[in-house]
Amino acid sequence: MNSVPLDREGEAALKRASTAFFNDGYRQIDFILAYQPDSNSKKRAQKVRFRQKFEASMRREGLELEVEGKENSQDGKTAFVKVHASWEALTRQAELDRIQMPIMASDLEPIKSSLINRGLSAASALIGRSNPFELQPEYQVKREKYFTDAYDRKREEQFLIGDQDHFFTQAQRIYLTWSIISGITISLNVQKRKKRQQSRAKGDILDNESSFSGSLFNEVHLNAVVDEEPRESRVKTANIQYLLSNDIYGQAFPVHDCDLTDSATDTVDWSKIPIERWPKRKYLRTVWGAFRQWHRHQPLDEIRDYFGEKVAIYYAWLGFYTKMLVYPAVFGIFITLWGIWHAFNDDEANSFCKAGIGGADLLICRACRQPACPYINVEDECINARLSAVIDNWGTTIFSVFMAVWVVVFLEQWKRYQSELRVRWDVSENKMNMEQVRPDYALKVNNAKLNPVTQRMEPFLPKRSLLQRTLISISSVVFFMFVVMALISAVMAYKIAGPILWYARLQYKDPVTGSTEVSISPTLLTSITASILNGLFIAVMTKIYMK
Repeated sequence: MNSVPLDREGEAALKRASTAFFNDGYRQIDFILAYQPDSNSKKRAQKVRFRQKFEASMRREGLELEVEGKENSQDGKTAFVKVHASWEALTRQAELDRIQMPIMASDLEPIKSSLINRGLSAASALIGRSNPFELQPEYQVKREKYFTDAYDRKREEQFLIGDQDHFFTQAQRIYLTWSIISGITISLNVQKRKKRQQSRAKGDILDNESSFSGSLFNEVHLNAVVDEEPRESRVKTANIQYLLSNDIYGQAFPVHDCDLTDSATDTVDWSKIPIERWPKRKYLRTVWGAFRQWHRHQPLDEIRDYFGEKVAIYYAWLGFYTKMLVYPAVFGIFITLWGIWHAFNDDEANSFCKAGIGGADLLICRACRQPACPYINVEDECINARLSAVIDNWGTTIFSVFMAVWVVVFLEQWKRYQSELRVRWDVSENKMNMEQVRPDYALKVNNAKLNPVTQRMEPFLPKRSLLQRTLISISSVVFFMFVVMALISAVMAYKIAGPILWYARLQYKDPVTGSTEVSISPTLLTSITASILNGLFIAVMTKIYMK
């Protein structure tokens, strides 16, 4: 996939506007690891060792690093490790993750737009204007369609690579780089306290013997030599998630491809640069993030190239849902207008509002608890009768049936549209949701085996240990299920017996009438207190269950 070529001046202008390059202005930044050096000298030395070992492993995986010291940061406290994934590293990971990449241009006819959109386009053409919902012609990116296949380095010549810097989209580069970083582990030698003390006496433990403050790093020594009795020691590993959770690195994140607040972007004459070469952030901010573009169709393909499939599919759903809401909104306005007309022509409402019809001149007694209630005229209830007629008519019944049908149609149409997007974006077989191994699990499990899918060594539990843990988990879940059922039964029993108990406590004798009354409804009080108890049970049981 070849990018649109630019002259030297245009390339220089894009480099000035971009923030995604190393200091050499050539290598692209694919990820950032940030950290703040610890003030404690012992902890700082420990963290430095872990970072050095992890960064050495990243270099062995084909990741190029550039460190920016804290003196170059805005706060003067944070240091950054800029990560660039080489072509070899990206293609190796793309092969493992079976990323779908183009192999030849597609000769299939494009999918026709909806009938409504085609009608709007035809009507706009008749009056000499463009479709108000389509992107302006100057902002439409020309995209070629391709047949794709899972990337394979052995068949590299079959893929339409062209420019290596633009073969992978920015979202793909970020995903592949993070996959490489997530797959890197550093080994830790963990020894029992007794054996470690023996080794220390023998002089086997090197410098920096202070244990790290994190609970999982207790008794972990990076430079510890394995004891003569290996059965008393266990080789552990830690990945990037573990390093982040223990503040070895503070943050891990990708970077935008340009800074919209930087004055460098203002010096670029964007009209002279093809829209295909605009930084994606600048393009999306112009045609998608601007409020004046609220009525335009979303550039889903560009959103996908920049943010990835997960974000793009969310905005695709949001746009589809908004468009589908137009139908019940229009029908609902029609039903409301009809209801207003019906309110002024309804016989029942007119019987309250028009004098001389029905009981318009009758007086009624207002419901109250006082011994003497004032009478009111039926005509005073005219407004309430009109409002009731607006919403209480057979039109709202038709609207309810319409909404029931609309929900089914919406779900089925969304499934169809979602399948279309998955085929269009080649994510049907993509392993974008591959679950990472939890760092706590990796540190507590002693055994490892080769994963046939990812071709990586991953920790695993023997069947006996797995069975024990499964039985404990199931027993705990069943126990708490019975506890919850008991609490629910107690609340239900309270709702049944509560009104009787509260009535006995709340009743008093009225001094005027001499009758026995209650100051507040026992049923209402029971409902309120039962809801409070139920909320407390949920909060308490959630805390206990999480523990």
